[in-house]
Amino acid sequence: MGMTSTFSPEAPAGTVHVRLAGDITEESSFEPILRSDAPVVVLDLAEVRRINSAGVREWVNFVAELARRERKVTLERCSVAVVQQLNMVVNFRGNADVRSVFVPYCCGACGAERSELLEVVGPGAPDVASSIACACGGTMEFDDLPETYLSFLG
Repeated sequence: MGMTSTFSPEAPAGTVHVRLAGDITEESSFEPILRSDAPVVVLDLAEVRRINSAGVREWVNFVAELARRERKVTLERCSVAVVQQLNMVVNFRGNADVRSVFVPYCCGACGAERSELLEVVGPGAPDVASSIACACGGTMEFDDLPETYLSFLG
């Protein structure tokens, strides 16, 4: 599935709020977002499943163009795939602020996977719970490296 973008009609004046979903690839077009002249751009990235290497290039060019146009950019509800790129690619977020990310968990008892939203704004590094309760009654463990999952914030 390619990338889709959905503009929120409820965005406050001067703000464009866009939900991106699917895979960011070389075929992804950010042109509809760039056409907006709103000074504030909020990108909801919860439904971004995958970003290939060519998609990383397209994304980096996109956020660089937003910076060149002096837009205030906020990334919110960043999927695990987005967090991985934030950690690996130095200029992936450009000058954007990151408001929240999803944190992955997996249950050793039943194999269920779930992501929990974590707000990352404010002073200090946010605490990531090492485990949470699973619906099966088991314990879901944080499914990444705790010392590096939020390293892009440092």
